[in-house]
Amino acid sequence: MLCHKCHKREATVHVTQIIGDTATTLDFCPECGESRVPPEKLYRETCHYCGGPFACMTPILGQPSPGGRDFWALCQRCAEELHRYASVLFSDLVSEIQNSQLTPQQAARYQTQSADLDRHMQAWVSQRDAK
Repeated sequence: MLCHKCHKREATVHVTQIIGDTATTLDFCPECGESRVPPEKLYRETCHYCGGPFACMTPILGQPSPGGRDFWALCQRCAEELHRYASVLFSDLVSEIQNSQLTPQQAARYQTQSADLDRHMQAWVSQRDAK
């Protein structure tokens, strides 16, 4: 598959962005992918929640990330659960803000719900690992 940006080189960097209930994957060659995520960070990351192998990344949730990064790495299982829970948690907010600017109240609600999602993921991983 060819790079999404340059359409010339083979895509080996895959970036998945989850917004509401929509997951979008963009595929980049190493050169174009460097502008999105430095490869040295991408390939050494493990899942933020469980330490599992990298599958994709998500924007930080509800709090600043360590080291000033603006994403967290996720393994496949955590990404699936995060997407499942986020699609329910944010469904009302997503329908409210489509084609309009985020109000201060919606921004505050987003921050609260992001923190709730982060807490859910931590609890979900603890319960999953306890089995």
